[in-house]
Amino acid sequence: MSLHLRPTNIVKCLSQKSDIVVPSKERVLDYVNKQLKHRILSAKKTVTEKLEISLLELGKWLAEHSKVPENEHKPYVISYSLNWGSSPNFSFAITTKHLLKFIVQAKNIVADTTKKLSWQSCSVLVIGTTARSNIFYPICLGVSSTESKRDFEMIFKNLKDNVLSLHSHCMKPSVLVCDGTPNIQDAFRAVFGPEPVIRVCWNVVKDNVETKVEELVERTCQKQLLDDFYLLQWPQKEGDFETLLQAFLSRYANHKDFLAYFKQEWLDKNSNWHFRAAKPEHPKDNNEALGIFIQNVKDNIKLKGLPLSVFLEVASSLVNKWLKSNTLESYTAVPIEFDDWKEAIEIVDTPYTNPFCPFSFSYCCCLSRNMTHIM
Repeated sequence: MSLHLRPTNIVKCLSQKSDIVVPSKERVLDYVNKQLKHRILSAKKTVTEKLEISLLELGKWLAEHSKVPENEHKPYVISYSLNWGSSPNFSFAITTKHLLKFIVQAKNIVADTTKKLSWQSCSVLVIGTTARSNIFYPICLGVSSTESKRDFEMIFKNLKDNVLSLHSHCMKPSVLVCDGTPNIQDAFRAVFGPEPVIRVCWNVVKDNVETKVEELVERTCQKQLLDDFYLLQWPQKEGDFETLLQAFLSRYANHKDFLAYFKQEWLDKNSNWHFRAAKPEHPKDNNEALGIFIQNVKDNIKLKGLPLSVFLEVASSLVNKWLKSNTLESYTAVPIEFDDWKEAIEIVDTPYTNPFCPFSFSYCCCLSRNMTHIM
C-alpha cells in the first residue's frame, strides 16, 4: 500500500513467490479497501482526540491567568467556571484593566451570540459598547459551552465587580442591546436590575422577519410587506409606533399565519426592537457595529478548529489587539460634519407622510384617534 500498487500488480507480485497461495484480485481489492477505511477512521479519531477540550488543562490555564496584572494592557481572566460532573461544561471571560475603562463612560452595553463566532461548538460571546460615532468598542471576550443564564450572569457580575474594584465605578447601564437570547436578557436583569431597557438588535429582528415572510407570505406581497415593516423601526415621536403598528396590522390582516408569528415573537416576547423602545436620552444604537466587528474577526481568524492551547493564546492576543485600535479619546469624540447638519435640516424640513396611505401622518393620527380605519 505504501508503494501505491494496484490490486492487479499486487497479485502479479505475489504470484512470483512459490511458498504462498495467491489470492484472487477481488480478495486483494477487498483487503486494500478495509485497510484504507481503517486508516481514515484512525486519522479522524486522532484529529477528534486532539480537538477534545481538556478541563484539567483549561482549568490550569484559567487559574494561572486569573490574577489581575499590574500592567493595565495585559489580558487576564475576569471570571471562569468549570463543571466536572456527568455533563462537563465550562465558561470563562477575558479582558484588560484598560478595556474596562470604556464601561466607566458607557451608558449602553452590547452583547451578541447569534453571529455564531464559535470555537469547537462553544459560543464566543463578545461584550462591548458603542460610541456615539456608531463604532463598536469591545470590552470582554467570553466563552460558554452551554449558553446558560448562569454563565452569562457570572460574566456580567464579575464585569461589574471588576469595574467597581479597579476603577471605583458602579456600573449602571441604561440600555442592553442584545440578540434576543432569553438567557442573556435574564442574566442582565439579575445583575443590573429591572431599570435598564433591554432592546433587541434590529438586524436580528429584520433577518428573522425576512425569513418568515419568504416562508409564509405569497411572493407578490413580500416586497410591499417588508417595505412597510422596515418603516416600523423609525417612529418619529412618542406614540407614532403604536399608530404605525395598527396600520401595519390592519393592512396585512389577511396574512394570518405571518401575523400570528409576528405578534408572538416581536410583540409579545420581544417588543423592544424599534427606536422608541428606549427613552429619548438613551443611546439609539443597534448591534450592527458589533456584527461588523464579529464578521471581521471571523474573516481574519479561524477559531473553530483550534486546539485548546492555541485558542487560549489566540483569544488573549485578540483581546490585546483591541487595545491598539481603540482609545478613550476616540470613544468620546463625536464626529459631526457639515453634511450631517445639512442632512438633519433637510429631514426636519421634509413633511412626514404615513407610509400606509396617501394622507399626511398627522391626518392619520387624527383618524386613528377617532376609531377610523387608516386603510
